[in-house]
Amino acid sequence: MTKTSLAVTVVGVIQTFIANKKTFSAHDVTKEVRDIIWHLGGVDTNETGTIFIKGKEVALINHDDVRGIVNRFFKEGYMTDYERTVSDGHWTYHPLLPASGDSVSGNDYDGTSLL
Repeated sequence: MTKTSLAVTVVGVIQTFIANKKTFSAHDVTKEVRDIIWHLGGVDTNETGTIFIKGKEVALINHDDVRGIVNRFFKEGYMTDYERTVSDGHWTYHPLLPASGDSVSGNDYDGTSLL
């Protein structure tokens, strides 16, 4: 079953992590999504089911679902400035390091070239 509202929330978290050039794992994304859901809601409980935490009924955020969305987002090429490596048995996503001699910025023209 497609969990559209969960996917939207997960992708939003990933995009925030990428914008901040954060190194992260699917576990980090799961924790952030759960925090968002706890405070703001936003995931359709008809998609995920519910769970009671501290007496509050919230969307059940399954880590396997989040991990699948993160993995698919990477494999489909949406993290172009990121790579992933295995660390302690799980994928860690981190910004690509520039190759030696490469510019760090995509807009490093200083106006001095005569070409």
